[in-house]
Amino acid sequence: FIDSRSTTVEADISRTLGIHQVSGGVFVSRQSPLFSFTTRNGTFLGSNRSRSTFRSVFAQDEIRLSDNISTIIGLRVDKRGDTGAVISPRIAWVQHIPDYFDLKILIGEASRRPNWLEDSDGFTQKAALSEVDDEDIHTFEVQFAALPGKSYWHVSLYDYRIDDQIVPVFSEATGLRYINSRAKTRSRGVELERRWRLPRGNVAFNFTYTRAEDETTGRRSPFSPRIMSNIRLSNMTIGKRVSVSWEVRYRGDQLNFTGEKTPSTLQLFASVRWEPWENRDFGITLRARNIADRNTLDA
Repeated sequence: FIDSRSTTVEADISRTLGIHQVSGGVFVSRQSPLFSFTTRNGTFLGSNRSRSTFRSVFAQDEIRLSDNISTIIGLRVDKRGDTGAVISPRIAWVQHIPDYFDLKILIGEASRRPNWLEDSDGFTQKAALSEVDDEDIHTFEVQFAALPGKSYWHVSLYDYRIDDQIVPVFSEATGLRYINSRAKTRSRGVELERRWRLPRGNVAFNFTYTRAEDETTGRRSPFSPRIMSNIRLSNMTIGKRVSVSWEVRYRGDQLNFTGEKTPSTLQLFASVRWEPWENRDFGITLRARNIADRNTLDA
């Protein structure tokens, strides 16, 4: 990338009308990136300036049917440049028992337009495509949250289907990546999260297992690790004015765009915050990322 510029304006509003909690908003983004194309040996092939304007409007109505049951109806409209509008509906059912648990069932559909890089001439021409199709996404998700005592449990089961998924393809002849939008992917998985509130800070653990496959070929989808996990220790106080946060992230093996298996990784992040004055929203934070970033041994 040689140069990239982006200007974004967004606004939202929310209001309660009887049993309805109505919200909505608009989002406008103007992107003007300049990027170059090179081969694997570094040969410069040229550059391209791509300009796109994204516009989005969304509205949502949360209807409280009773003290513990509500439904959510949402709609989002996206438009990029001179192309047609994309409409994404969503509906949810929520069961809530205060201080005990929440249960949500969500069903939705969406379409994702190619971004400026995926839809650029430098990629579509290499793939002999006149244009890259939109991704059609169908989602079904069940979420369960429990609050026993000072801890918090969250379990999410999800099933996503993506038609015409945009995936990179590698060309041995030129060493270039290009875009193919013919894949049909199904992703099923489970996410588990638990949080603890401690006297001097908070601890959170997250574990995600995803099985993503191309429904046409049965092959594993690229850039989709099956296992991801992290542990966070946040705002662990030392004295009255110093707090420390740690995070360990594990990312399982995955396939790259050439179809090769990449090893799993383990990363460590840390930060220290010092607040020189009490009862004032002012402080200095020092962050260290990738303290430990190494490949782990595959089982």
